[in-house]
Amino acid sequence: MTFAKGRVERIHGVHQDRLVKKLRRKQSSNHEHANVYLAREYLPEHNRRFARAAAQPEDFHRRAPRAAELDGIFRLESERTISDDWVVRYDNRWFQLEGQGRYYAPAQGKVLVCEGRHGSLAIEYRGRALRWQEISAPVARGSPPSDGEASV
Repeated sequence: MTFAKGRVERIHGVHQDRLVKKLRRKQSSNHEHANVYLAREYLPEHNRRFARAAAQPEDFHRRAPRAAELDGIFRLESERTISDDWVVRYDNRWFQLEGQGRYYAPAQGKVLVCEGRHGSLAIEYRGRALRWQEISAPVARGSPPSDGEASV
């Protein structure tokens, strides 16, 4: 581990490459030994020399986001148009929107398909999650019937 050279480090008295030299002197040859040295000797000494009390006692840190909030932040959002039969296509997959009560998404309306960090999918219309089912690819109109299908 080396420290970046610069004015801030020199002003605050942090010696360049001091940790690397101390690890060599301690004959530290692996991460476990280096971590033990850091925890027991180097960091307590460093903090004793350079730690300063806060100018004000207030803690201005924000709380860490909950998992649900992180899922809303770290996701891919893709705008899609609803077809006339309430089907949304995304990533070569088709999703049939279900009846939504009074918060329905109109045909030709815009929805967001949201893909979560772990592959989960949600479809939202104006900030509300919609119910949907994945369906197989629709058959193109006017295509010849496949084997086993009766032609009219």
